[in-house]
Amino acid sequence: MTRHSQKLTKTAFNNRTLSMSSVTSLIDYRPEAKLLDSHGIPTLDFVSKSFASAARRWLKANTPQAHIQEMPAKHLMFWEYPDLFNQYLDTFLDGSHTIPVNENTRVEKEKV
Repeated sequence: MTRHSQKLTKTAFNNRTLSMSSVTSLIDYRPEAKLLDSHGIPTLDFVSKSFASAARRWLKANTPQAHIQEMPAKHLMFWEYPDLFNQYLDTFLDGSHTIPVNENTRVEKEKV
């Protein structure tokens, strides 16, 4: 079991979830997204910088409490930028109060 799969298993008990989906335009995740948000379950969504504007609009409409992390990759972000991906994932899973969006911006996170 990898370090992150252990953390993901552990965090299931901490009411945290992680959304790692690429371009999935053919699947309607609105009911699941709204359900997670309505229960106040913290979520982290990785989005490609090339699709960030559209992704942010969708996420804001369906999961306004979600944390959004832009990545330079278009697909398989965890593979193309593993160190950066793991840094953001660790910060989220550890329950830190901020998640860096980029070098110039920080998004405040609610305490859980």
